[in-house]
Amino acid sequence: MKQSMTWLKPMFVDTKYKAIITIKEIFPEKNRVLYDCAVFDANTGEQTIAGEALLMNKKQYIW
Repeated sequence: MKQSMTWLKPMFVDTKYKAIITIKEIFPEKNRVLYDCAVFDANTGEQTIAGEALLMNKKQYIW
């Protein structure tokens, strides 16, 4: 539904990266989840991308 991303450092094709996505907040009344998204350089551990994503689940979960 909504996503924002900020590039913090340049990224290169031949470099390995690690993406970490965590649940930041749950909105059970609207069946939505706010995720925190981060990408790190696998060799140096430096963060290259920071962002958030608000998504709607297609099926309803019992929280």
